[in-house]
Amino acid sequence: MFIAPRSLLNATPLPLKLFICQFLWILPYLFFANYLERSLLPFRFFCYTDSDFLNVQKPIRQPLSACIKHVFPNTIPNSQCSLNQNIKAKITPNLPTNFEKIIVIRSAPNAINYRDYIRETWKQTFPSEIPVIFVVGKGKSDEVFLEAEKYADILQLDFIDSYFNLTLKMMATYGYFLKHSNVEQIMVINDDTIVNATALMAHSNVSFF
Repeated sequence: MFIAPRSLLNATPLPLKLFICQFLWILPYLFFANYLERSLLPFRFFCYTDSDFLNVQKPIRQPLSACIKHVFPNTIPNSQCSLNQNIKAKITPNLPTNFEKIIVIRSAPNAINYRDYIRETWKQTFPSEIPVIFVVGKGKSDEVFLEAEKYADILQLDFIDSYFNLTLKMMATYGYFLKHSNVEQIMVINDDTIVNATALMAHSNVSFF
């Protein structure tokens, strides 16, 4: 075995050393990859041939109601589900006749600063035939009543406004506005969302989305 003298290695130019080091990993990698390939072959053969992997899975219960009961054992009957309740509106907004598009802003009863900011800024850029309506639930005070009388742009629904009632708020909101047969588009945003009203208006003749 020939061992190069240290003086010869020291005399090797630096670019050549870097070039050699760049490819030193290839040979160990090939040996290691070959070892893994041989070691994992039995497992790969098992995965590709075992019937449980190849069969089309079938529902664990029949009919579908039994399957749902098995997967979701704590599901309550539909008659007791709060999402199936008819949520009434405590405060209703003034809406234009035969409007087709509407912007719905989810808000909290005490978030009057957010609503005032929206009223003073991008809400003013929308024409009257595209109403911008705030949707809230019930809060701890009645200040929202005075605000609704002043601006007439608030829909208050008859349930406690909380994080856990967000789904209820959305379903009740859609249920309220879809009663208007001419509605084609409903855009829902949060009151802390930054809205590019100019871009939104540029595409409003086609679609909100």
